[in-house]
Amino acid sequence: EPYVAELLRTPRRQAERLNAVLAGASAG
Repeated sequence: EPYVAELLRTPRRQAERLNAVLAGASAG
């Protein structure tokens, strides 16, 4: 179901964004 897929996808996107922020902070 698209609803379930979106629920599963949202945390993953947030995690990717957080990882990007942490990577930027580490590199910075």
